[in-house]
Amino acid sequence: MANLLEVKNLTSGYTEKEVIKNLSFSLEKGEFLGIIGPNGAGKTTLLRVITQILPSWEGKIFYSGKDIKEFPLKDLAKEVSFLPQSIEIPFSFTVEEFISMGRFPHLNRFEKMEEYDYEVVRKVMILTDVLELSSKNVNDLSGGERQRVYLGQTLVQEPKLLLLDEPIAHLDIGHQIKILDLIKKLNQEEGLTVIAIFHDLNLASEYCDNLILLNNGEIHKIGPPNEVLTYRNIEEVYQTIVIVKENPLSSKPHILLIPQWSSK
Repeated sequence: MANLLEVKNLTSGYTEKEVIKNLSFSLEKGEFLGIIGPNGAGKTTLLRVITQILPSWEGKIFYSGKDIKEFPLKDLAKEVSFLPQSIEIPFSFTVEEFISMGRFPHLNRFEKMEEYDYEVVRKVMILTDVLELSSKNVNDLSGGERQRVYLGQTLVQEPKLLLLDEPIAHLDIGHQIKILDLIKKLNQEEGLTVIAIFHDLNLASEYCDNLILLNNGEIHKIGPPNEVLTYRNIEEVYQTIVIVKENPLSSKPHILLIPQWSSK
């Protein structure tokens, strides 16, 4: 398969603080890539540089073989959508209004949505199971409902590459699985390429084709879950003792935590 995204020797950060250092990796079309690592490892910074929210200090990012800096932001938004870790909605929007905003990159200035745009919005609301909530205020929804709405706004952009910063943070296990199952379905059935940040290593193991383990802004290990999620890699990066077993159903690595009190 051809590479959709290629990152070469990328370095960036905030003001005078270098956060990610000389990162290089490539992403194939249709791949589901997970980004894992401890707090402060550079996971969110990496996604912000890819989406041009933050500038790169050194290195290059290529999307479909073209330097990503050569894309006007509106054109890039037609190809790449980004769901940040937290979203603040200062005004009252209904679910349908909020999701419809994702169509803006496809419209000219002052241009109104047409029949096709409304069809896309309706299709996405059905897909994310929020159609019955279409007239409700987004801020009145539960956490799981809001997360499906946020995801819906990114999907109506009709992206080829979806970037997710902890898409299941603060959700219970039931809602986590529903969100990840939906993303995996789009990945497998429609060829949507995905990069997602995970804190839960077991969920990253189950859903991702490949993982990047970041530590102190550098790639500690990259590869399929069974190569990345070894007890040695986890203990070196997270500084905690674990046991890694094989999930009997999926054959993916499963991490068992060892609390200090139980190891005495």
